[in-house]
Amino acid sequence: RQLSLSLSLSGAPIRVIKIDISTTNLSFSSCFFCGVGGPETVIELDMKSKNKVFIMDEVVTMRGILKLNADDIYHCNYILKDATVYLGP
Repeated sequence: RQLSLSLSLSGAPIRVIKIDISTTNLSFSSCFFCGVGGPETVIELDMKSKNKVFIMDEVVTMRGILKLNADDIYHCNYILKDATVYLGP
């Protein structure tokens, strides 16, 4: 059974091999890619619109459906499906 949970989260998106990844608001030294953070500190963004370009170190709030990934080693543990930039109420 697949968990389907709508959520919003903030972070700084970065592009890794044609996949958008959002880091948490942890410091650079705690980044999964550059520091000591683990895979639980990032979420893969499956963007609803594929033409969004993010600026380096831009912190944005994203909204989408959380998918937990335990089987596909080529994707993150957490995936935000149909992700969109959330501008608030």
